[in-house]
Amino acid sequence: MIADQFLGTWELIPYKSTSQYGSIPRSCTYRFSLAKEPGILQIDMEWVDEKGKAFNGDYQIKPDGLGYEADGQNGVDMVMAELRNPRLLTTAAFYRGEQISFASREILPDRTMRIIQRGKTPQGVAYENVQYFRRMR
Repeated sequence: MIADQFLGTWELIPYKSTSQYGSIPRSCTYRFSLAKEPGILQIDMEWVDEKGKAFNGDYQIKPDGLGYEADGQNGVDMVMAELRNPRLLTTAAFYRGEQISFASREILPDRTMRIIQRGKTPQGVAYENVQYFRRMR
């Protein structure tokens, strides 16, 4: 089941966000919607980096806590998503059985969303990036 709290469009609050790896985007928008297939969450992103270059991406997840084979791009061969409670959605990426990244998306009491991303740099140094978003629609 997909929690209604995540559905909609979310805009980055840059001044509240921190980054240990990479830089905080000038702007970022997340859109959470239901995919056509039942139980699948569609996530669309658009962001502008610190140099003004625009990027976008999208993916679908099934937040049931099970691992699913990935295409191997970006060094990921399995992904897992779980709706741990109506306000907490987590994802993890794996390569050859080792977890290489983790992200939690949590709806806070003030109705903002906090995304915490954890992983390792190419040099093997652990990092944590924290971003805050406000709902736009």
